[in-house]
Amino acid sequence: MEAAGVPRAIAALFALAGAVALLGFAGVWPPVSFGLALGAAIGLVNAVQLAGRVRRLIEAPGRGGLGTAFRFALAALGAALAVRSGGAIDVRAYAAGLLAVPFLLAAAASLQRRLPPGARRR
Repeated sequence: MEAAGVPRAIAALFALAGAVALLGFAGVWPPVSFGLALGAAIGLVNAVQLAGRVRRLIEAPGRGGLGTAFRFALAALGAALAVRSGGAIDVRAYAAGLLAVPFLLAAAASLQRRLPPGARRR
């Protein structure tokens, strides 16, 4: 993930999730804002954990682990929080935030790869 400026995209998406949560605290569609922020935060944690898992598998093939179970459990925990929040967190917005993260990371990596070599910053 170090190539193609993806760590910068992850930091920007964490900042965006925080900004969306602040919008919820400010009263701008609080359930939707909180759902998007929660989904984006969990999606980013999942993406970072998956990248580390892939990196470890490349370095030492054949090692097992609980990476997939952890990522699924984290997503299920977020969904359970959204459902049990009593309407304070919108479940559809949570799902949208969770599912949008891989596409946003892929778009950021693709955009970074299209820049001329001198324009890329790390």
